[in-house]
Amino acid sequence: MDTYFQQMDQILAHEKLDRIEKERQLQLLMNTLIEYYFQQYIKYKENSQRLYYQAHGYQPEKKAERMVHFLFGSMTYERTP
Repeated sequence: MDTYFQQMDQILAHEKLDRIEKERQLQLLMNTLIEYYFQQYIKYKENSQRLYYQAHGYQPEKKAERMVHFLFGSMTYERTP
């Protein structure tokens, strides 16, 4: 998280960027942060679902990669069908 704060500070402190460019760069940084936390959530849900189904005798056979498009950008993740 400190890395994001440092990057945000660098963007805001940059004297040669106008306000519109600073806003654009901050938006890109925030999109990266949203994507990271969404991927962490998917991993969390995937693990909890996998444990539930394994407890009921199911065995995962493979992983499938998916791409989803959001307002904050495209995101690729893996899941177990």
